[in-house]
Amino acid sequence: MRAIDSAGKAGVLRSQLRIVHEATRRVADDPVGHVIGADFLYDEQSPVMQQSGVLLKEIDELIRGLRAEGPDGILQSRICALVFLLDKIPPVTIGGESGLRATAPFLADLLVEDLADDGARLRKRVPELLDTLVTAGSLQRINDEYQLQTAVGAEWEKDYQRNVAVNRDDATRLTLLRTERLEAAVKAALGGLKLPAGASRTTRDLDIHWGQDEPTATVSGVPVWIRDEWSVSTPTVKKAAAEAGVESPVVFVLLPKHEAEQIKHTLASHAAAEDTLGRPTPHTDEGKAAERAMKTRLAMDNDRLSALFADVAARARVFQGGGNELTTGTLRAAVETAAGRSLIRLFPKFGVGDHADWSKVVAKARDGAPDALVAVGHHGEPATNPVCKDVLAAISPGGTKGLDLQKGFTAPPYGWPQDAVRGAVMTLLAAGNIRAAQDGKSLAGPKELQPNQIGRTTFYKEDEPPTVGHRLAVRGLLTAAGIKFEFGQEGAQLAAFLQQLKELAGHAGGPPPLPEPPSSDHVDALLALGGNQRFRAVADSNERLLDNLAHWRAADQQRAKRESEWRDLQRLLRHARDLPIAAEVTPTSDAIRDGRQLLDEPNPMTPILAALSTALRDEVNDRAQRLAAAKHDAVVELGGWDGWSALDPADRQSILTDAQLEATAQPDVANGAALLDVLETTPLAAWQDQISLVPSRRDQARQRAAKKLEPESVSVAPQRATVKNTDDLDAYLDDLRGRVQPHLAAGRTVNL
Repeated sequence: MRAIDSAGKAGVLRSQLRIVHEATRRVADDPVGHVIGADFLYDEQSPVMQQSGVLLKEIDELIRGLRAEGPDGILQSRICALVFLLDKIPPVTIGGESGLRATAPFLADLLVEDLADDGARLRKRVPELLDTLVTAGSLQRINDEYQLQTAVGAEWEKDYQRNVAVNRDDATRLTLLRTERLEAAVKAALGGLKLPAGASRTTRDLDIHWGQDEPTATVSGVPVWIRDEWSVSTPTVKKAAAEAGVESPVVFVLLPKHEAEQIKHTLASHAAAEDTLGRPTPHTDEGKAAERAMKTRLAMDNDRLSALFADVAARARVFQGGGNELTTGTLRAAVETAAGRSLIRLFPKFGVGDHADWSKVVAKARDGAPDALVAVGHHGEPATNPVCKDVLAAISPGGTKGLDLQKGFTAPPYGWPQDAVRGAVMTLLAAGNIRAAQDGKSLAGPKELQPNQIGRTTFYKEDEPPTVGHRLAVRGLLTAAGIKFEFGQEGAQLAAFLQQLKELAGHAGGPPPLPEPPSSDHVDALLALGGNQRFRAVADSNERLLDNLAHWRAADQQRAKRESEWRDLQRLLRHARDLPIAAEVTPTSDAIRDGRQLLDEPNPMTPILAALSTALRDEVNDRAQRLAAAKHDAVVELGGWDGWSALDPADRQSILTDAQLEATAQPDVANGAALLDVLETTPLAAWQDQISLVPSRRDQARQRAAKKLEPESVSVAPQRATVKNTDDLDAYLDDLRGRVQPHLAAGRTVNL
């Protein structure tokens, strides 16, 4: 009463006693169990509230006007009156929170007048009438509370009602919204449904299809064709399922046209609420309340729609191809059952490749194990295994992409697990039934192929795998060539062996005087082959290739030594060009070059090198002896000069060394290398030059010796001076005498 009477008159004791008296009088004649409804206060205080301005006249007219509409109208009036009163009570009072809220349960309890009968009736009826009042625009709902509609709220309500009318007539938008809700309901019902198949637990998905065109089976999963009674009739769906036949993997789902009008109305209401919330953001309390009320309506419509469409999905009918209808309780259970049957239709060959241990086959085959298929119970040749047999048949000699193999055998009618395809490919590769290449480069075997790289690898069907005899022949070749290999993987090293042969052939010849390189066309022809074909061809050419290896390797090893000897021969010829021997051996040297005889046996250069070395060695020794004799004669002549013996022995040796007249040892020309070193250091012409220089060097030595025997002399430079008379001259001479006299006293010769 204090909340609705700001003047305070209703709060006096007299007023309170009067209201209590009137309330008691109203129920005084009723049986025990009757109480006063809280809306009684509105009737008692409405004049006072109008006088104080708390209650607007139009609000009172709205509340009282509802009473003329019969029993529901009276209850609606009481509800609105009570909503008005509760809205006036502050949520927080001096004593704390009031705890009173204008929600459906509170309103129903506060309207009770007969404790025996009103409770259950009002709790059922009040929420229904509240929805009616909200729809009529008398109340607005904010979350779970209600308020009387304000003027601003009425504008929002008017805008909302206009949007409802527009959306109800917009068939295109309603169809789009309904389709979205149907798809969401089906997704909620079927979401996350997986179909593990067989012992390998290969997971299949549902391929959900909407529309009027029948879907086709794909590798993605079981096709589920969903249609609704808004767009197609039940007989049409049943006919399509029957005509599809019992081999069809398609699951047919029909969503019934259930609660169509309610769905249409709620979709229009939800869309209208969304459109109305597009108004500019309000800034007044009434506007914010109206916006909150509209958001509440939007949320309530969304909940209603979720429930309505969930009910539609729950009532869906599911048909198998051929027309059989599944009567399993829920849509999810029915689709799961139908999809399980469709898997058998979709992948009739799945059982051939279904095994839980294909991953073990992949690992063992990659290690080169010959019995990799034992893991899936197969003990014969790989090509006789059903999975390997089909995979091998799909690979062409011209090359097949691994990605195509994976797509083909994981799709209908196979549907094999990924590891089954990988295991078959790895096993066939290890057994030599196929070969592999990546980016144009051949792979040696399964060890070089990562299982997850099969998709980007090209595979080629091979001829029959090599026999034991072929493998033994190839092992002999690889061993002779010094190439390491693993047993069972000999083919991986054939390219290296053939390339080594080509390199040896290139080193077994060259430009003159080397012979022409031997032909390696047959090696190129072997390199052009691949896989088993190359393996067998190399094994069949075993003897020829071994002979090539021996001869070409010997030529390669001999070449370096012979080329070194040829270079030495040319150097010796250059030093002997003025000797008679050069004319004798040059024709033979030219013949070796022109005839490309460098690698001939016996070595054609041996006699030439020996003759040249002997002639040059004799010539070097002769000239060295002549030089030594000339030096000896020069030293003897110096010894016959009187002044030579006057020198100290150290001075004599120093002069001989400077004049290059000291005795030298005979050059070491014992072998070819030493001879060339001597000739490169002192060519033959240089020996003659040194002999001819001995006399001049002897004279230089004598001059140096004579100079050493002369007294020591010094130089004194007279100073420049101007002499004008005899006194000046005497002074100048006295000065010069004073500078020269000390040197003369010391026994030194003075040069002026």
